[in-house]
Amino acid sequence: MSMQAYGAIPKVRQFQYGRITCDGPWLLLNTALETARKVQPDPDFIIITGDFPAHKLQCRAITLNVIANITATVQAKFPRALVIPTVGNNDVFPDYNMTLPNGPIHDQMETLDAIWRP
Repeated sequence: MSMQAYGAIPKVRQFQYGRITCDGPWLLLNTALETARKVQPDPDFIIITGDFPAHKLQCRAITLNVIANITATVQAKFPRALVIPTVGNNDVFPDYNMTLPNGPIHDQMETLDAIWRP
């Protein structure tokens, strides 16, 4: 996958596995998943913590695209595992907008549910 598929085009020099205070690149995700697959090739379930998207993305569509791409990547590496995601503060747009029950987050949660539902 390219950085464009990830949803953000970096404006700073890229480091192979990322750097402190920056969001991790696809190479880091894929390397972590490949290593996990070597350690446990067929887990019953995988819990993945939230905060998938980079900080301060420009729109909701990019945020949801990142979440969908990462979810699909984890599911492709572990097709028989039940993937259990959790929601982080950057998994909504704008960041930290977690107003419930009838705030703007409600529609986003329905979209995330559709992405994550087996």
